[in-house]
Amino acid sequence: MPDKKIKPVRKIPKTARKAEETIVILPEAKPAKVPEPAIIKTVVARASFVHNSPRKLRLVADAIRSLTPEKAVAYLKALPQAAAKPLLKVYLQGLGNAKNNMALSPGDLTVSSLQIEEGPRGPKKADVHAHGARFNRGVRRKRMAHIRLELTELHSSKVLKK
Repeated sequence: MPDKKIKPVRKIPKTARKAEETIVILPEAKPAKVPEPAIIKTVVARASFVHNSPRKLRLVADAIRSLTPEKAVAYLKALPQAAAKPLLKVYLQGLGNAKNNMALSPGDLTVSSLQIEEGPRGPKKADVHAHGARFNRGVRRKRMAHIRLELTELHSSKVLKK
């Protein structure tokens, strides 16, 4: 075979060695129509530093947690426990907030959360009776609690389905 001359590859100058940028222009995509989420109104009622023990408040709160606010108010009025009184006040406060601040009717509300948190413990009080050498030695503390109630609107038929 005859020797063929190989042509040298054309050298690219250093300034042109940068990667070439290609700009691709795509047609504008129309944004998809996303339905607006339904706005659910929430009403919050609180009571802080309630002079009842959190445990006793939770016992009453567990009994009324699944009820509608109107039924819960009627139930709390009939309960003999002392812990029912502050819970009744919080429920009435929440219903009043919904009516006056948000213009919601009480029939359209449901309880989304009812929380009973521990508050501070009061000062130590000495009990004057004998308690033996080992146990609590007669020190008593008055417990307090914080109550937080959230009421939300019931889902109406206007809510869009996916």
